[in-house]
Amino acid sequence: MTRKKLVQYLLTTYGQKVTVGGQEAWAVIRPLRKQSGEAPQCYLYTGTLDRKLLIGDLIQTDTEVFRATRTGLESFAGESLYVWAVLCREKETAFCTEVDV
Repeated sequence: MTRKKLVQYLLTTYGQKVTVGGQEAWAVIRPLRKQSGEAPQCYLYTGTLDRKLLIGDLIQTDTEVFRATRTGLESFAGESLYVWAVLCREKETAFCTEVDV
């Protein structure tokens, strides 16, 4: 199995399905914690190569929406392995709905 296929297998097995610009991909999203133990402000995205991210892209999971603030492609020995990004959670107001009174 090539490195690329191994990474793809790991992400589809242990990751979650996300939507980016109407297209699906598989990714692991984990918090980047501060030394002080505060709640995470940013998250690290590691995803499959089938959907490359751009700065400003919205990434939607089943329960949350994030925005990419930095993006890149990780390669080893000239072979692209996965897409990475630093994400920030979209404002809570994006999830607000009106309630009939």
